[in-house]
Amino acid sequence: MTGDDPFYSSSLRDLKSKVSACTQTAICGRPYILVTELKRWLRSPIKCPSGKNTNQVGRLLVATYGNQVVPSSTLKLWETDSCCLLVFCILLLIDKGNLIEVFQTFNILDQHLPIPLQQLREKLKPSHEVQDYWKVAAAFDQEQWAFCPAKFELHRGREYTEHSILPICRKEEINEKGGTARLWWIDVKEEFVGNALKQAVAFSRYNYSASDTDPDWRYQFALKSFEDSR
Repeated sequence: MTGDDPFYSSSLRDLKSKVSACTQTAICGRPYILVTELKRWLRSPIKCPSGKNTNQVGRLLVATYGNQVVPSSTLKLWETDSCCLLVFCILLLIDKGNLIEVFQTFNILDQHLPIPLQQLREKLKPSHEVQDYWKVAAAFDQEQWAFCPAKFELHRGREYTEHSILPICRKEEINEKGGTARLWWIDVKEEFVGNALKQAVAFSRYNYSASDTDPDWRYQFALKSFEDSR
C-alpha cells in the first residue's frame, strides 16, 4: 500500500522542508517563497521503489491519492500552459491536496495567483466536492500570498493590496539629511525582476554571496520615500 511506503508517506514532510528552505523574509517582516527554486525541486527526477522514474510532484500525487488512481488531469500539473505546481503546494499545506483536480477544473492555475478571495469563493461554490468551500477559500487565500510576491517591472506602475508582499531583501538608507524625502538602496532577488527591467538596469545586477558555486543574484535599485510633514 502506497500509504504505508515511506517513499510516499514522507513526501509531504519533504515538501514542507523544501518550502521552509525556500522561504525568505522581506524587510517588512513577512515571508515569501523563492518559487523558481521550489518548482525546480518539484520537477526534479527521483526513482520510486519499483525502479520507475518519477519526480517529486508525482511522488506527492501518489501520496495524496493513496490506493486510488491518480486522475489523468493532474498529470498536467507541471505543463507550462496549465501549470498548477504552486496551487498544488498550497492545497497540500492546508491539508486539501485531494482538491487539486477541482481547482484544475475551475481553471485555478499558477498564472492566476494571487486570486481574489471573493472570486475564489465563487469558483468553488458550485462544486459538490468542496462542501466547506468558504473555509477552503479562506485557508487558501491566507497561504497563497507567500507564493506570489510582487514582481518589479519596467514602466508598469501598480497598486498593491494590503496582502501583497514586496520581496525587498535588503534596504540601506543613502541620505540622512532629514526633510520629507528619504533615499534608500534596496536589493531584489533576480527572479522577482521582469525581463525588460533586467535589460534596462543590467549594470545593477550583482552577486550578493560573492560565490560562483552558489550565487545570489540580485538587482539594486534606488527608492525614494516621502513622509508626511504635517
